[in-house]
Amino acid sequence: QPSREEKAVLMLDLDETSIYGNDGNDLPISLQWMGRPAEDVRQLYKLLVSPYLRDVYDSFQRQAERVDVVVYTRRPQMLTYKSSFRGISFALRYHPDWHSHGQVYFPASVHTVDDIMRQYTGPPLLREEDTDIRSSLERLLAARSALVSELGLSSPPVIAVTGGVKNLADTAQDLKFSLDHAFLYDDNIELVGNPNVVTVLPVQSLPEDRQRRVLEFMEERLPARLLDTELVEFLMESKAFERAIEVCQNTGDVTWRVPRASANVEWAVPSLSLQCRRLRDQKRDSEALQD
Repeated sequence: QPSREEKAVLMLDLDETSIYGNDGNDLPISLQWMGRPAEDVRQLYKLLVSPYLRDVYDSFQRQAERVDVVVYTRRPQMLTYKSSFRGISFALRYHPDWHSHGQVYFPASVHTVDDIMRQYTGPPLLREEDTDIRSSLERLLAARSALVSELGLSSPPVIAVTGGVKNLADTAQDLKFSLDHAFLYDDNIELVGNPNVVTVLPVQSLPEDRQRRVLEFMEERLPARLLDTELVEFLMESKAFERAIEVCQNTGDVTWRVPRASANVEWAVPSLSLQCRRLRDQKRDSEALQD
């Protein structure tokens, strides 16, 4: 039985990594657009969590006494809001302690959108802008809630939001953890080669059982035939592989769409002890060169 490390940090990208599609490929937005309750949105995200994630978390737990989870997502619109209502862009600001290195950190203590918006200190918002921002935050917190449920976490993880390229060193510094036992799971190929990143294939489809459950849930809570014309037009503007609906060319009938995964997937899990040893060796070699 190998010795376990004291602590590990599992950082999780959301879109197409921890959550199916690009923020659920507009499935959650459809529920919000049509006025479905927030609980429906939360229940949907539980079905959209990557089916490969729990095995990774369990493997980390076998290697470390404690595993801290951090959500690390790129959502530029949450930092610099492009208002389609006024045709301008402006910075969104919250509690000053939440901002660092050009990122915003929503702490574990925030549980609702109101918790976040009570700390809003940015420019005054139009009613439509406020509604739009609140909807985005509702989806973000619902995704976090789904991860808490899937992984059986005792408390919600911090959410780190960036508008640009993810910087693990800055994030580790801000959240006060060491990169020695920290890994980010992300589908972004621009991060390939970073020793603290495990690059995964984008989660753009779901295994048959999960696919069926998502489609059944959507049809039960929001039958596709009831979508208003404006929403259908909005959904059809997405890239073909990201579309949440299909429209029959002959009849015009609308149906929900979730691609089925064609193969079993298993995510790689790094060795925490080897990572720590490698980083120690790098540090020693660097110090030797300086001497």
